[in-house]
Amino acid sequence: GQYAFAFTGLEEGTPYQAAGEFTADGAGNIVAGLEDVNSPAGPATSVALTGSYTIGSDNRGVMSLASSTSTQTVSFTLDFAGARGRFIEMDTSGITGSGSFEKQDPAAFTNAALLGPWVLSLTGRDSADKRIGALGLLALTGLGTVQTGSMDVNEGGQVSPTFPSVTGTCSVGSAGRGTASLSIPGFLGGSFRFAVFGDGPYYTHE
Repeated sequence: GQYAFAFTGLEEGTPYQAAGEFTADGAGNIVAGLEDVNSPAGPATSVALTGSYTIGSDNRGVMSLASSTSTQTVSFTLDFAGARGRFIEMDTSGITGSGSFEKQDPAAFTNAALLGPWVLSLTGRDSADKRIGALGLLALTGLGTVQTGSMDVNEGGQVSPTFPSVTGTCSVGSAGRGTASLSIPGFLGGSFRFAVFGDGPYYTHE
């Protein structure tokens, strides 16, 4: 079936993040997929994925994912329902890190599914290579917009006052990929764009 995934790691010591989706055919092949990547080379959006996988009776396996930006081999574990898994990079590509994946529900591939209060959690690094973490609360309208929101940020140990006026858009397409654009006045330029994959949702900053 179709799975959404998120990956966080490093490429040659510099932050590397990816989120995407892939379709496994049950016979060892990744027959379709795409990902959004934020790497030292800069953002790359809707990059096509193919690949292959093997899995043993103990639900441990190996997966290869190939795109125009990289070829990665990961070791993974899958739950017995085949719905959720975790993986870790296991190759010499120069990319290191780990992530998770979760089976998608096509019924959630509508803006109407993005309704009500959602919690947003973000981790990463800023332009000065300081660790940054944020927690937010977003009120989504189910119409592709963010009605209200607020966010708390810790940037390199410096805790900012709560940003109380987060607004923007958040929508998802029929194939499971969406985008979110958030306006956070007073915070690092105030404008942020993300790729979103349902129904995790998994996201990466573009």
